[in-house]
Amino acid sequence: MIQSEESLVEVMTRPTAQVESAVRTIDGDIVILGVAGKMGPTLAELLIRAGARRVIGVSRFSEPAVELYLQGIGVETIKADLLDDDALASLPDAACVYLMAGVKFGATGCQSGFRPQHDRTGGYLRTEYRACPGRQTGSGSGVRGK
Repeated sequence: MIQSEESLVEVMTRPTAQVESAVRTIDGDIVILGVAGKMGPTLAELLIRAGARRVIGVSRFSEPAVELYLQGIGVETIKADLLDDDALASLPDAACVYLMAGVKFGATGCQSGFRPQHDRTGGYLRTEYRACPGRQTGSGSGVRGK
């Protein structure tokens, strides 16, 4: 029985053999865009525990504690606004990109051009991130390429 938040995180980030095998096939870095949201830290920790060589988390990091937590578990962090073209252009190349950025349900003040829908995000990502063939499932898709 799960009795604490720490126990819950441990269970959620414990990789199965299948996850470890899949992570071993990634030939290069993994970038998680929007890593500081609801699901990003859990995904990052799962990938680290599964043996990912290098996980890079990108976010505005409006809560410094999240960035410190991610750094503490081995995630490299980059502070960037994903709506800023210059910030996007400065991101490193990666073999695998997870798009976790979105707008929380019920949020107000969303910038007019950004929508969290999966089919609309391509216009906001670097060309090499958009063009990657590979596995795509759900709105937090991992896109594998290069």
